[in-house]
Amino acid sequence: MGRLALAQVRDDPRGAPGEQGVKYPRCVDGARGCPPDDVGGPPGYAVFLQALADAKHPQHGEYLEWAGGQFDPDAFDASRVDFDNPRTRWRKAFG
Repeated sequence: MGRLALAQVRDDPRGAPGEQGVKYPRCVDGARGCPPDDVGGPPGYAVFLQALADAKHPQHGEYLEWAGGQFDPDAFDASRVDFDNPRTRWRKAFG
């Protein structure tokens, strides 16, 4: 589960809608990457991280292979954050 905090809204004194050519909303910073899909929620992610940190853990090799050979839980790339269209999300959830 991720958490999003709106840190700042900048008003342009000229009334411009933002930088030209920039897609909004956009993420400019963050911390830690998201867990892999289907890891089993927060409890499963905790086990996953424990297994990767301990080469003697019985599931270390299995999880490492499942993660593609490497996984850095602290890695974060703001350019990879993708915001859903709220209208599309609403229609999908409520028809």
